[in-house]
Amino acid sequence: MRSTPLVAAVLHANAEDRNYQLYCAAYGLEMQIDDEWEVEAVLLAPHGHLHAVTEDTGVTGEDTAIVSAGVTDIPVKSGGKPDVSAIRDGRNNWLLVAGPGNTDTEETITVKLRAALDDGCRAILCFSEIETGQLPSRLAGIDAAALHRLVIAYVGPDAASPPVAKKAVRFVQDCLGSTAGAADGPRFIVGGKVTAEVATSLTAITGISGVVLLEDKYGHFGDILEVLAVLGGSHKD
Repeated sequence: MRSTPLVAAVLHANAEDRNYQLYCAAYGLEMQIDDEWEVEAVLLAPHGHLHAVTEDTGVTGEDTAIVSAGVTDIPVKSGGKPDVSAIRDGRNNWLLVAGPGNTDTEETITVKLRAALDDGCRAILCFSEIETGQLPSRLAGIDAAALHRLVIAYVGPDAASPPVAKKAVRFVQDCLGSTAGAADGPRFIVGGKVTAEVATSLTAITGISGVVLLEDKYGHFGDILEVLAVLGGSHKD
């Protein structure tokens, strides 16, 4: 049986009146979703603005149990220690690491990823290169007990193309070895230009658990959730 599809979405907003824009995006989704859908949604807001999504709306509350939230980045305090305080929450505790446009060094990426996982949070680790040392180096040293809280996202060129996505799946499986596909292992999702139709085709591929919506124009987020919810219990091809 197919596992519950995962859809992670960056909520974009201009600097002016950012909290209100994020609130509207989250509230609009709250009005649409069905808590009985067999799908999981993660809303990612800028650091310092997560409250506009989680506290100012009920989108991640008990009545909408399929939705949780997190941040697109965390700051590094003096001394080089990442500040994970914004996501120390039993439900809204996701961190996007190394997303497109991120300028962190590999050392900083590793430090932020470890900080989130060590603090009991969940992380979406992006990578953009297949068959290089980029992903293996980012995964090195992660405690096996934390792997179930990790989602790996391929966001490289043509990521949403099924042939490329399949190649990325094989690469991730090679990197993870025996943990690939295991219940206590990380899930794998794909970014790129994703519509409801594209999301359907990608999640039909064995090894792909869902999609990550990174661009500010990815169609209607709710439509993608609704389509995948219908497919949640179907078999893989």
